[in-house]
Amino acid sequence: MDFSPGSRLGAWYDIVEPIGQGGMATVYRARHTVLDSMHAIKVLLPHLAADRDTRVRFLEEGRIQACMNHPHVLPITDLINEPGCAGLVMRWLDGSDLRGRLDEGAIGLSDALTWMQQTLSALAHVHEQGVIHRDLKPGNLFLERIRGGVHLQVMDFGIAKVIDKQRTRTGMAMGSLCYMSPEQIQDPRSVDHRSDLFATGCILYELVCGVPAFDGETDFEVMQRITKGHYAALSGPLRDTPGLSEVIARALAVDRAERFQSADEFTAAIAAIQGPDQHIQQHTARLHQLKSRAERLGLDASTWWVPQELTNEWLAGAAEKLDEQAQARQSELEDRLAAASAAVKRLGAERAQLIRKQSGIERTHLLLADLRDRLDEKTIAFDDMAEARRMTLMELESYEERLLHTLASEKRLKLTIGVLVSVALLGLLFSWAGG
Repeated sequence: MDFSPGSRLGAWYDIVEPIGQGGMATVYRARHTVLDSMHAIKVLLPHLAADRDTRVRFLEEGRIQACMNHPHVLPITDLINEPGCAGLVMRWLDGSDLRGRLDEGAIGLSDALTWMQQTLSALAHVHEQGVIHRDLKPGNLFLERIRGGVHLQVMDFGIAKVIDKQRTRTGMAMGSLCYMSPEQIQDPRSVDHRSDLFATGCILYELVCGVPAFDGETDFEVMQRITKGHYAALSGPLRDTPGLSEVIARALAVDRAERFQSADEFTAAIAAIQGPDQHIQQHTARLHQLKSRAERLGLDASTWWVPQELTNEWLAGAAEKLDEQAQARQSELEDRLAAASAAVKRLGAERAQLIRKQSGIERTHLLLADLRDRLDEKTIAFDDMAEARRMTLMELESYEERLLHTLASEKRLKLTIGVLVSVALLGLLFSWAGG
């Protein structure tokens, strides 16, 4: 089956990218094609999906986890059961698992105790349902960031056992070795809910000390230390923390009858360690500082989700969120400043252009006035020429009239002279004839 980005898983999920792989499964980030929501899908490796027993056990994990209804148990929202593919669909979480957080460095006692209380709260619910997790470890505890805080989620019920029902192969010790209880190593069939409490004690030890409670160069050496209860005692300031050494010693007791008998009992012992102290006062002061900063940023701090027990991790998360929002606000202001600067430059250019246009208009007005003056002069000159032409035409008409009169007079004179000449000639003729 194709698991490349863009391929389809089940009826509704498109793979976005792979985000991690273990010995049994690969986890993918996927998008619901209808809801457009993000999900994490744990997909059994192909060669294991082909094995019927492994496939059944894997899907049974999903059904067990889907039955849990608790804020600190990551729910399974859907199953994918197709040829060549078996997958468990979960909602997408923003954060990292506890293993990743341990790799980053030291963890404060307050955070460690709070996270263990959240884990035990989930275990109390799980155990009430008749389920034993049997594989508690830092990698199966996820620290989800919500509104600047941290919300722990218990994951991966892959080898969970339902009490009175066989869910694993008989005689096999299943789990992560460093966090396995003595009975998981010696007699896996006898495991009960107190094995989860032992694993929780191992995780608490590692959170406060920074190293596993039981470790060694070989698996056999680790198992020897677990079954004999050999781990390094607390040192430094931790040794002086009232009740902490006793809580860890009881949680890691080899004889399960000497351990905490329930998650609630373990939780009460942790709560006794968490008393009002200078750390809580410092955390409260830090919370007020963060809220004041939020108000300066124009944010409504009254809507913050604040856990009942303040922790360094939560405060760090809230400070980180504020930093992100402050950077976003600064980026927004820088963008607005850049836009305003661009607008000022644009207005300056438009003003210069307007001034140039105004100057051109003024020059045009001057030219128009000059043209009007010249037109007036031309009009006057034209009027003078027209008057002169009219006078000339009148003079021509008068001259023509006089000329015609003169021609008429000349014509009459010529006629008169002709007549007189003719009369004179006739007189001479008559005289010559009479003589």
